[in-house]
Amino acid sequence: LSVRENDYIRAAGYMGVSKARTIVRHMIPNIGSLLVIQFTLAVVSTIASETALSFLGLGVKLPDVSLGTLLQVGTGNLTAAPWQFWFPAGALTLLTVSIAFISDGLRDALDPNSSAGGRA
Repeated sequence: LSVRENDYIRAAGYMGVSKARTIVRHMIPNIGSLLVIQFTLAVVSTIASETALSFLGLGVKLPDVSLGTLLQVGTGNLTAAPWQFWFPAGALTLLTVSIAFISDGLRDALDPNSSAGGRA
């Protein structure tokens, strides 16, 4: 909504540019970085939700493999075989952190106001 109220959007409307062209040429490039961040945060949230539900026993059941089920099995064997817990926990951590880094790089590459300016 804040992008919609900018002067260049109003100027395009006064010049007779169609709303669809204004959206494609002016609004989407300026909110592209926000869309990328929202998308990657949604991916991380989905992974965390699936893992949490599977860990609690409400998601993927045991014949199928999930990080949540691996963590649940590893929790029971933590004293005897700690690697059954720590490897899935590390994989989950690396997955979420790597998606966050990818999000940050895409934001820098797509944001026209970024100091990287598309060089990322």
